[in-house]
Amino acid sequence: MFSQLIEIPFKVEEYKKHEVDLCGNTINFSKETFKPRISQLKNKEFFKIIFSSQGCFHSDEKDLIISRKRKKYFLEYEGKSKRLSKKEIKLIEHFEIELLFVKEGYCTTSESYNIQFKDKNDFYLDGSCKWNGFYYLMKNLGISENIN
Repeated sequence: MFSQLIEIPFKVEEYKKHEVDLCGNTINFSKETFKPRISQLKNKEFFKIIFSSQGCFHSDEKDLIISRKRKKYFLEYEGKSKRLSKKEIKLIEHFEIELLFVKEGYCTTSESYNIQFKDKNDFYLDGSCKWNGFYYLMKNLGISENIN
């Protein structure tokens, strides 16, 4: 899905049956040079994720605001605010990196992302019907609702 080649060397030291599980939909986040916006936030700064999903039988738009106040990070969604844990901050960092690898596809549903940070808008389009990044981000942040 993310079109990355990942090599994991291993050594077989005895002759017997071995099972190897492979999952090609991973990113080695530690090797990425992109600095997520959440990591760039200074005190009293924020960025906005505007998500839009268009399909044959639906149309939806949601937005999240991620902000920093002193050394604490917050998420605003539909008028509610919550403080983000370190784990949730990491989820948002990973989400931002995964956005770099989404691809236009041939699905009838198209998901677009507009990241507004300072005076810049970055647009991403996912037409794969595979990633569902916003849905999983919301779910992992404890905002469980059906996005699509």
